[in-house]
Amino acid sequence: MFFQKNRRQIERYPVVWDAVLEIRYPDYETRMAVTITNFSGKGALVQADRMFVNDRLLISAHHKPRLTLKAFSPKGLFQAGVKIRWYRWDVESSSFEIGLEYIDPSPENQLLASQVLNALHKEHRREHGFYQRIKHQAARQLSFRPRLNRSPA
Repeated sequence: MFFQKNRRQIERYPVVWDAVLEIRYPDYETRMAVTITNFSGKGALVQADRMFVNDRLLISAHHKPRLTLKAFSPKGLFQAGVKIRWYRWDVESSSFEIGLEYIDPSPENQLLASQVLNALHKEHRREHGFYQRIKHQAARQLSFRPRLNRSPA
């Protein structure tokens, strides 16, 4: 089915980073703690405990807030304006999953993001290679070798 197809054109990497979502309405500003669970060069997937701030839905059609994501990555502070592309309630974690898209990150943050993505890609490749070696070794140890029939007859 079309909705089950992964339509992403850029790879996302699983991470667990603390982050802050700054929310600015014309008459109100606040911050919300979130956790980044997937990171890519175009967006991020975050988990949050709520979608309402000061009795306002974050994706309200009438009063859209200005959103800024500040992520504490291993390479430093990543900061970019974001917009919410989708959200859903995750029953298992009892939190909202929010898909964010970056809006015009600064050149410094683009450079930081590319450094982070390079490190994540190398780590992902190393882990993938490790699991492939383990899988290959296990298959070699468990391989069936036919034995010659050495019956006394």
